[in-house]
Amino acid sequence: MGSKYALDYTMRPMTYDQAQEWADIDDESATVVMSIYQPGLDTGAPGNPLIDGAGQAGSLPVFKGLTPFYAMRKNQWVSVKTGGVWYAYRAKFETVADENGRLVLPIRTLLRTSPANNDEVEIGDPKIEGYPTPADGCWAISATDRLIRLAFTITER
Repeated sequence: MGSKYALDYTMRPMTYDQAQEWADIDDESATVVMSIYQPGLDTGAPGNPLIDGAGQAGSLPVFKGLTPFYAMRKNQWVSVKTGGVWYAYRAKFETVADENGRLVLPIRTLLRTSPANNDEVEIGDPKIEGYPTPADGCWAISATDRLIRLAFTITER
């Protein structure tokens, strides 16, 4: 169910020794969790959102625990942690939580797994979890400054 996202990441220049901390990106079975950056977007104070009710499916997940009247912007990222795995989604439309902090959010893809009641929802610092694929030449050491500029794509699992 639902489409999977893939996001590209380029890390800050780092020394060879620092880059070795990222060596797992070469392991085909390894997964990584990264924040989804939304440059220029102030996510404000969304509260402490959770999934509101088990057994949800489709493209209208229901959240609770948001700051009353919190506004999710169109295309803003949100992630849900279900069964220990982060799933990333994007808001299809701008939607505002009600006075009780409840929000029914239209998302661009179907939920890929049915969340449990009270599963963690991350709006302030959404995450993507998946398999990294290193970019061609990402381990190259620059001849000018001797630094490595790692780059990879994370495809959700």
